[in-house]
Amino acid sequence: MILFGALMWFVSRSSFGYRKVVPFTAEAGTLFILLGIAVIVLGIHQFARLKTTVNPIDLTESTKLATGGIYRITRNPMYLGMALILVGWGLHLDSLVNVVCVAGFVVLITQWQIKPEEAALRALFGAEYADYCASVRRWL
Repeated sequence: MILFGALMWFVSRSSFGYRKVVPFTAEAGTLFILLGIAVIVLGIHQFARLKTTVNPIDLTESTKLATGGIYRITRNPMYLGMALILVGWGLHLDSLVNVVCVAGFVVLITQWQIKPEEAALRALFGAEYADYCASVRRWL
């Protein structure tokens, strides 16, 4: 997320980062950033309630499948929160090209992080995870 945020800053400052001042983009950006933080905190809170790990690198530490709270709306609230923060950052930067950067973040995080996590969770939780995936979307 930080790398994409830096890329977005660079794009917005370059000649190809078409900038257009639109009223209330800073305020809307702040709302998206706050919403993104809230979504991330809700995801972490659910993991804490279940006393399971939030570490996305070593899923063998996962002891319970989070399906309640924010996880009833999205299977990936922390990544969704990051995407919302990037949308807010893009609005603050006032660069329309940054929409492509957020889309790039979503595509890359899905391919390189979410899909491997899903495979690991499928191996850990089997049918319970398959049922959960059938009822809750990956993003929204």
